[in-house]
Amino acid sequence: MTKLSRSLGFLFTLIFLFAITGCNNSSGSRSMNFIGESEHWIANYSISQGQSQTNIGKISYKGTDVESVGLVKYAFEASPYVGVNGSIDLPPRGYIELTNTSSKGPYPNKDLVIKAKIEWNGQIENMDLKYTNQ
Repeated sequence: MTKLSRSLGFLFTLIFLFAITGCNNSSGSRSMNFIGESEHWIANYSISQGQSQTNIGKISYKGTDVESVGLVKYAFEASPYVGVNGSIDLPPRGYIELTNTSSKGPYPNKDLVIKAKIEWNGQIENMDLKYTNQ
């Protein structure tokens, strides 16, 4: 066997392996993004599914007086897809990031509305987060 035929054989083997293992980056993962806004807050929530489900939330304060906000209590609810709540002092950057990874659950549809509630300094704001393709 010549060196050229061995090289061609190796190249064809590599191409075949890439073809059967799915080199096209379609891992079956998918994600949906939801956004909502109230007078003082903007909330984003992303639900991504692959081998597991990862939920990522971001709550951003719209004001400039970040230091005055203090403790923020939050809740996101859209059963059975989302159920997150907690409290944290608003960081100096002006937003809170939330991440949760769990076993794969049911995947939402575009009509899902995530209810969010934000409490701080004796104030309460509610918002509906709706699907966005961004």
